[in-house]
Amino acid sequence: MWFYYHTIRAEWGEIVQYGFHPDRLFFGLGALLLFLGHSWQPAAFWFNFKFTGTRVPLRDSYKIYCMAHLAHYLPGRIWSYLSFAYLGKFLGVAPTRLLAALYLGFVSSLLSGAVFTIFALPLFKQLGIPSAALAALLVLLLVLFIPKVFHHIIKTFGRVVRTPLAELPEPFDWRTVLLSPLYYGFSWLLNSAGVVFLVLSFHPLSFQQVLFSFSAFPLAYLAGYLAFFAAGGLGVREGVMLALLSTFLPAYAAATVPIFARLLTLTYEGVWFLAAWRLPWKSRGSVGKLKI
Repeated sequence: MWFYYHTIRAEWGEIVQYGFHPDRLFFGLGALLLFLGHSWQPAAFWFNFKFTGTRVPLRDSYKIYCMAHLAHYLPGRIWSYLSFAYLGKFLGVAPTRLLAALYLGFVSSLLSGAVFTIFALPLFKQLGIPSAALAALLVLLLVLFIPKVFHHIIKTFGRVVRTPLAELPEPFDWRTVLLSPLYYGFSWLLNSAGVVFLVLSFHPLSFQQVLFSFSAFPLAYLAGYLAFFAAGGLGVREGVMLALLSTFLPAYAAATVPIFARLLTLTYEGVWFLAAWRLPWKSRGSVGKLKI
């Protein structure tokens, strides 16, 4: 946020003058697509349950995801896991199964998000990001799907949180490795398109700039995911999106879009949390397990 402040302070007058008068149609489409993208994430998490051998109703998947996911705004990712583990007790989901679903979702989301950042490759040099870093990240994420690596990480995590994780789920097969990133990729697609329309609501874009804007959301959220010190990626995501957009947009558009994107996502997450909190469990205490 300090970087954000120093970047925009010289242009504050321009931002106030131009930045808060978006085209209503484009802004509405962007807000709608961001809402649909965030609404799809619990559905993608529902597929993770299926892939890791547990049958959970879609409604319960929305409830547990939307309630527990809000804990990522607390510093440290451990609170998010603990929230999922606590709510998983209401469904009768074993901690190992739940951790495997979270692991699969984390890796699949990062993998599909990294693919979407390819559109910003021409800007990586201006941002000071070596192109080889993206290739290395993709290779690392694929390595995390290897059965021995997967089991070792889960066992290590169990020792850290002092939780016995004896019954490990089956390793991911190739069908899981291919399908899970696709489900999360659909969420990235909707969210990225939403940011493009938000940018268009403030400033016209060429075709190449549309591609650059399309990568702004995945690149910013990948940085937020990997910045474990930042609660919910606050500040990190806005700074990265500002850095990317400012390479081809005027200051008022580059600075305003990340703020509106964050306000919209916070609103959606808060609304989903309240809706999930009031929603009763559909299969409380009667979750069936699938044999893989």
